[in-house]
Amino acid sequence: MNDHQRKLNAFLYLYDTSFGTLWWCKNYLWAQDKSFVIPQGKENGYHPGVSIQKSPPPNNGIVPMLLGTSKKPFSKSAVSLKMNDDEDKFGYFGSLRPINFSFVSFLNGDITIAKEKKLSDVEQKKLHDFIKRKLAWKIK
Repeated sequence: MNDHQRKLNAFLYLYDTSFGTLWWCKNYLWAQDKSFVIPQGKENGYHPGVSIQKSPPPNNGIVPMLLGTSKKPFSKSAVSLKMNDDEDKFGYFGSLRPINFSFVSFLNGDITIAKEKKLSDVEQKKLHDFIKRKLAWKIK
């Protein structure tokens, strides 16, 4: 195992990337999927995501996430999640996107932990039900 792999493994051990954790990722990471269009002038901006990973990430650091969206809460293609127990702030998440959680991405600030950090148990259940219903992805 090389030095880079050891650092990535240590990072993935220290940071919780499990189901329901909230992240801000630079737009270029989301844009690796050609269906994500970066608005002009927002190339260096961030976009929210929520992890839907069942277990710790594999050694390659790929974490499956739902991309934050501007869909309305009544949309069938997105789930509205209360981002913080103390506020009535909601986020909407829909499209499945894998994000490469590399050690370098964290050092560069390309991926950051959202201040809310993790959804409540109630919101995690809501997310689980959305995935099960709309993405046909089984979570145990």
